[in-house]
Amino acid sequence: MTAQALAPHAPGSGDHRPATPPDIGREMAWLDTFWTAMVGLTHAVALGHASGTSVADLLTAAEQALEAARDAVAGMAGAVEAGTGGGTQPTVAAGVGEMERVIRAAQSYGLDASVLRSAASLADRVVNAGHGDEPITFMVTALAQSAIRPHPQALD
Repeated sequence: MTAQALAPHAPGSGDHRPATPPDIGREMAWLDTFWTAMVGLTHAVALGHASGTSVADLLTAAEQALEAARDAVAGMAGAVEAGTGGGTQPTVAAGVGEMERVIRAAQSYGLDASVLRSAASLADRVVNAGHGDEPITFMVTALAQSAIRPHPQALD
């Protein structure tokens, strides 16, 4: 099944209703999650494969990571809405450290790590601003503070 078939009110889905801002937000969140996850999964498989790990083992690890992400999302929603910490969420600083480990490993196999390097750079700026001990959910606040919000019609 394609991303367009799965996405709510997806471009090209034949649904030509005018999108309202909440529809656009939900659609963009879905597409952002889907494509970021797909790029992450393909990179993870390439990295694991380059290290000699079987694809079956890589897929098992990916499923475990996605399960952990699903659990994190459940806690994240309430924390973001309430403006509170993330409970058992890792800290931003811990995230930077883990991303840097993956970047070094990818580079050691000659793989492009630019997508993860971009994420690590954003998180590193949050750490350098004094928020390294904040839960990873703080990244929502950091992104919102740096965002330039386009007009909703610009997202069509």
